[in-house]
Amino acid sequence: MSMELGQMLVNDLAKHERVVCDGFPAAPEHLRWIPPGSSIVLVFCDEAMREERLNQRALDTRLDTSRAWTPGMPSERDGWVGNVFSAARGLPLTLSVFDNSGPMPSGLEILSRLVQIS
Repeated sequence: MSMELGQMLVNDLAKHERVVCDGFPAAPEHLRWIPPGSSIVLVFCDEAMREERLNQRALDTRLDTSRAWTPGMPSERDGWVGNVFSAARGLPLTLSVFDNSGPMPSGLEILSRLVQIS
């Protein structure tokens, strides 16, 4: 995500009281736009389950194909996660890790968990 697009995204999100934005911040440079007191949540699952979910998503023609995943290809965004969390330490942000290795939760369950984190 370009810096310009990141800034535009944050400006738009700032219009709302609570926001969940999947995939943001995607790079350490994005942290400067996140308001103090915000939460960053790392959602993960074991690698085999992750690959299965990505394969299923790639096969679903109803989804935006720009997010399609090619098995075995590295994810640039995943490569930045550690850098983002390292850079966020010491900032006035809440950092949380959420293990999503169980059965795929419903949207309502996910929202409920995120509200508990915030």
